[in-house]
Amino acid sequence: VTFSFCQAYPKSLRNMREVGLELVALNREQEYMVLDRIMPVAHRYGIQMRCCGNKGLVGYPLVRGEDAAFMVEKHDARQVGNIPVIGQSRCVDAKLTDRLARERGLSIFLNQNKDLGQR
Repeated sequence: VTFSFCQAYPKSLRNMREVGLELVALNREQEYMVLDRIMPVAHRYGIQMRCCGNKGLVGYPLVRGEDAAFMVEKHDARQVGNIPVIGQSRCVDAKLTDRLARERGLSIFLNQNKDLGQR
């Protein structure tokens, strides 16, 4: 599963306010709290969590699981090889998209370089 937490850019905040909505972005500690609740569920069902656009979360370990084998402190997690961690991904996988397009007879090419305005 590829995920990303909202980044509250000034233009995004303004656009949301203009339509009467409030954009709520989490700080890093709140993101960790969310991951600490989601990762044990993902692990239980064999789901690999991958982060798009936020390299600071890549490698974040499962620290509170129902399985006692995964009950470790964050600073010890990198020493244990079998602990699930957040992987890195792209929001749009250009290689996969190109392959799927070719399989369907489409001649579409997506630039696989990171967009200059992207995080």
